[in-house]
Amino acid sequence: AASAALQENIGRQGHAKVPKGIELLSLADYFALGSRDRAYLDVAPAVFRLSTDYADSILECLLNDRLQHWDPAVRQLSSKALGALIEKGTDDESEKNRLVKMAVDELSPRCLSIRDVGERQGALLGIAEAILAARSKTVSYEEIAASVPEIDAKRLYRGRGGELVRVAACRLVECLSRCGAQLSVKTQLRLLDTIDECAVHAVEDVRDAAVDALRQFT
Repeated sequence: AASAALQENIGRQGHAKVPKGIELLSLADYFALGSRDRAYLDVAPAVFRLSTDYADSILECLLNDRLQHWDPAVRQLSSKALGALIEKGTDDESEKNRLVKMAVDELSPRCLSIRDVGERQGALLGIAEAILAARSKTVSYEEIAASVPEIDAKRLYRGRGGELVRVAACRLVECLSRCGAQLSVKTQLRLLDTIDECAVHAVEDVRDAAVDALRQFT
């Protein structure tokens, strides 16, 4: 439906009124958008790269809407899309660093949200994929890592959906490790405590995420 509406709009108004309209149509055609995974992971980064007229809107949509979506699968996919935007959306390292810092600054407060489990999970996943995509040196890995034990200290794993937050926290630890983040010994031990707790959790997905985190952490 989105592709059909776009084609109709550009066809009637003329592609000159829509920035790079013909190129946009070729990227976001019916078949490309028919797969949700492809739309998020391939089409979105390509359109992001196409023009700054679209880049800011796509980034804002992911950060302020999709990463807080009611469906956990969409939040997961949106975090991957955010990483893809940073990795594929530009070749400029300084721009990658800017995008990572923007994402971290926007999402960090939401990691400790007390009102919505989905918001916490989406924020943790978004930060994890953002830092992994660029491995930026302009963000504080120590501050990012501190959010994991703070979630535990504030008992934000409890309640319905808490296992989703645990999986996301393990993914953040995994990505921090893959980035080669330089962390204090105290922070490392606190992250290891989280991994240990998740490794014996009743939910299999949490245990699997803990194993993945531990593999990279060690």
